[in-house]
Amino acid sequence: MRYWYIHFEGVFKDRVEKSDYQGLYSNAMLFNADETTAREELMKCLGDEGIELTNIEDFFESKETEVDFSNPENRSWINMYEEVRRTKGCVFTPWHTFKLD
Repeated sequence: MRYWYIHFEGVFKDRVEKSDYQGLYSNAMLFNADETTAREELMKCLGDEGIELTNIEDFFESKETEVDFSNPENRSWINMYEEVRRTKGCVFTPWHTFKLD
């Protein structure tokens, strides 16, 4: 399997009030055969969640074989690989939200 890891910035399209935390930084992982299709799937995944992508900070292929599964410090990576394998989809959690100016 080819995994793709994306670190991105976006905005919640449905949060229009200035008091809302409209922006977010997050990461996502998905698998696909090529980078173009992976980018398209990311856009669909975020769109389904009401998120508009504003910037991709990092986008790279991630290999499961490069992660030491016995090291507890890799737990977040291990969880993402397992979730992508289980769901066969895009996995992400908005891990930092912020107010827009």
